[in-house]
Amino acid sequence: MSSFDSFDRYVLPHFPILIIGVSLVFVYAGFLYYRAKAPGMAFVFLILAVLGVVIANIYK
Repeated sequence: MSSFDSFDRYVLPHFPILIIGVSLVFVYAGFLYYRAKAPGMAFVFLILAVLGVVIANIYK
C-alpha cells in the first residue's frame, strides 16, 4: 500500500471541511483588518474566503 492510497482514503474526504475551516479563519482575519481601518486587506481576505468555499464545493 503506497502513501498515496492513504492520502486518498483519509485526507481527501476531509479536504472540504479543512478548506471551510481555513475560510472561516480568513473571514475572521478580514473582519479584524476591517476593524483596524485596512479595508484593502480585509477585501483580500474575504475574497480568499469566498474562493475557499468555491474550491470546497468543487472537491465535494
